[in-house]
Order: sequence, then structure tokens, then C-alpha cells
Amino acid sequence: MAEERAVPEVFLEELPVSSFDEYLRIFNEARKKGTLGKVLPPKTMQQMMRWKKHGTTFFYVKNKSEYEGIPEGRIIGVCGVSQNRLLKSRFQIINQYILPNFRGKHFAESMLAEQERFAINQGAKRLHAFLYYFDKAQYKRFRNAQFKWGALPSIGHLLKGRISGKVVKKVRLENKTKPPFLKRLLRG
Repeated sequence: MAEERAVPEVFLEELPVSSFDEYLRIFNEARKKGTLGKVLPPKTMQQMMRWKKHGTTFFYVKNKSEYEGIPEGRIIGVCGVSQNRLLKSRFQIINQYILPNFRGKHFAESMLAEQERFAINQGAKRLHAFLYYFDKAQYKRFRNAQFKWGALPSIGHLLKGRISGKVVKKVRLENKTKPPFLKRLLRG
């Protein structure tokens, strides 16, 4: 019988504006070392502030308990969740980045689950992400999380040298934190 692998647990710690420099430093260091991949994070403090103003929340991804010798509370990555400015019930999963020392340890699945949980708690009815076409692991992770193919390639990303497509997930009724308006109304 196949042995199940332990999945690490993580939690997201929302970054205060005072920690935005650290977030940028992590991505700038990754660019220099060539470990960034095809993530499109903000490049300046002004850009981060603009994203925050328009509905983006930035996070540290931290280890919830000791896992494979990695101590509890250790920063293992960074990520973000962005709320659509017009359609407030739509959220985008963005900036998923696991630090190089922690790759291959299955933290990415837990990070995606926590990003989803945050968006749902904020009222998400639909989630989406733009995935790099040639990253098979990324597509597998999102497929396992029930995301479906959404749209043709992103023209904006294509102009930035990234060939990516959109995947979408509708939040099922049982996962929502607040029942729909009509159901609340009929309850009394």
C-alpha cells in the first residue's frame, strides 16, 4: 500500500506597509539570482502601494509547524491575493513564490489553499490566476485545486514576455462564509 506523504501546513501573515520593502527585496534578490521564474511581482514601492490601494493584499507564507527540519514560523515564501476593483466578488491569486531553500517540499499546495481561504473569507465567488504555459507543476497544482481552463492567452502578459493563460474556479456554495442574499432573506 502506498504511503501518503505529509503535507506541510502554512499560514499567511498579511504584510503591513512597513514590510513592503522586505517583499520587494525578496523578489529583487530572486531576479538577480535567476530564481524568480515567470512571476510578475511589483517592482517598486509606488507600484506596491498602487496595487494595495486597488485591492491587493500581500503576505508572507510561514510554516505553521515544524516540517522536515524547518522550524515553525519560518518565512518560506511570499504571495498575494488581489480583489477585482469593479467586480468585488472576483479575486486573483498572484505572486506565488516559494524561496529556493524550500522548493520541492510541497509548500506550494498549502500556500494556494490558504490564498483561496483568504479570498473566500473576503467574499470571493470566483477565483482566477494566470499560469505560465510551460510550467507543468503549476498547472497540476491548480488542476488539483479544482481550477479550470478559463480563457485564451493574456495579451498583457504576452507583451511582457510571458506566455500565460487564465484558469478559473467558481467558489462552491458550501465553501462560502456568507450564504447568498436570497437564502439569508428566506431564513427569516
